[in-house]
Amino acid sequence: MNIKNIIGIFFVALILQGCATKYTKKGSNGGYTDRPLSRYSHFIRYDSGFMDSLLGSLEGLQPLWMQRAKDLCKGDEFYHQINAKRVGKQLGAFYRGHPVLYGVAYCNAEFVDTRQHANEDQFIPYKELPYSVFSYDEISPLWSLFVAKEYGKLEDEVGRMYDSYLNGELSEVEIAGFLNTFSRLNSVSEEGLSEWVSAFPQSFLALYSRAVFYSTKSWGERGTALWVDVTAKQKKGFLRYGELAKFDIERAMNIEADFSLLHSLKITVYTGNKSDDFLVSEMFDNARKISPESIGIHAAYFRHLLPRWYGSKGEMRSFIGSSVNRHESLRVLEALYLAEEGDQFLFKKKYKMALGKYNEAIKIGQFANIYNRRGQVFSELGRYVDAIDSYAIAVAMSPYYDSAYEGLANTLLKQGDYLGALKASMYLTTVNSENSGYFEFQGDLFYGMRRYDDALVSYKNALALSSKKAKYKHKIKLTEYQIEVRKEGESLEGLERII
Repeated sequence: MNIKNIIGIFFVALILQGCATKYTKKGSNGGYTDRPLSRYSHFIRYDSGFMDSLLGSLEGLQPLWMQRAKDLCKGDEFYHQINAKRVGKQLGAFYRGHPVLYGVAYCNAEFVDTRQHANEDQFIPYKELPYSVFSYDEISPLWSLFVAKEYGKLEDEVGRMYDSYLNGELSEVEIAGFLNTFSRLNSVSEEGLSEWVSAFPQSFLALYSRAVFYSTKSWGERGTALWVDVTAKQKKGFLRYGELAKFDIERAMNIEADFSLLHSLKITVYTGNKSDDFLVSEMFDNARKISPESIGIHAAYFRHLLPRWYGSKGEMRSFIGSSVNRHESLRVLEALYLAEEGDQFLFKKKYKMALGKYNEAIKIGQFANIYNRRGQVFSELGRYVDAIDSYAIAVAMSPYYDSAYEGLANTLLKQGDYLGALKASMYLTTVNSENSGYFEFQGDLFYGMRRYDDALVSYKNALALSSKKAKYKHKIKLTEYQIEVRKEGESLEGLERII
């Protein structure tokens, strides 16, 4: 190899070394940026340098990200949750985007005893309250029979309710409210409902109830993100439970085709999956023949026409017009149209304009979801008393409406009503015991009250449910520290008394 080649190779090596990502604050050649999220947690982002953008891998940035976490946490005692992405335009196979690692480091060193911030005595009223004060008061006789596995009595009870519905003693909304007991996302739900169906295979009410659960489970798996942002795992769960719901609905319809709730549920289940879109119009036409004035059936189809589900405002207006021409009682659908306009203002954070639409809607028709949205707007405007009243109406109309319980709990907390917020969170985790965030919220409330043993239980429930473990492991460790430091203090006090 001649001297020119050696010099050339050496020069290229120097260039590559100078352009590679180094451990430094972000500059023109990459580096870290960070900000504190709390006393113990930090958001960290690490951008690659020029040559790493061309040649490097996302994995190559991890040691640098971890080094920043170590510096911020003053050692190796931390949990972390890291995400990876490439930003910028891809230019063929040569340049695939700019590698970035970002995430949160949860520091587990240098915990502070909360007694240094506030005297323990002021929390005694919270700590001495019996746990039963916070517990959920069961409101459904159906659930009590269900949990006790008394399926014969349960079948008799729902049968009596259905007879009352046929006789006009219960409205469509009222019987739907009773049977929505089984919409709970609970660890015993699926197994128990399957046992009920097995015990009474010809019970269309048992099949409908399980379909209600499967439908709720399907949407719970999917989440609220736009379809393009839904993960492959979420889509799989959404489609799986949706298919189970469809199967039970068809079986139930083969037994009792005239039950209007089966038809409205069927439309709901088929909404949201574009491949099923062409079927829904035919479903509605069949349903309308069976129950021409059913608010539930018409409301379900109206939601299918929302722009977010492949419909349009024009289709919504046309549908309302044709429905009212057939039956004046269906004018309540105008409330749903106004609520959709309110939702659009809400999404744009135009809260006063949203409130005006929701108030107009409520004058026309009473729907739990409208009261829930109005509660959200009131809370954003700082009108907490009005927000609580609106949420309370929503949960009274739909007792298993977890979104309304969530809004109620958050608003009560903003108002400084910790006991009320905790009570609402207990209802929330009962209605949906598969959401890690709900248990985390509950744990945070217990922690703030210095009921650390109860907080520990809630955080462990959250940990068991979540795939993102770092945050919950950190909160468990912090809570265990508060418990242990108090035990140590009690031991020292006991030793002093002996001495």
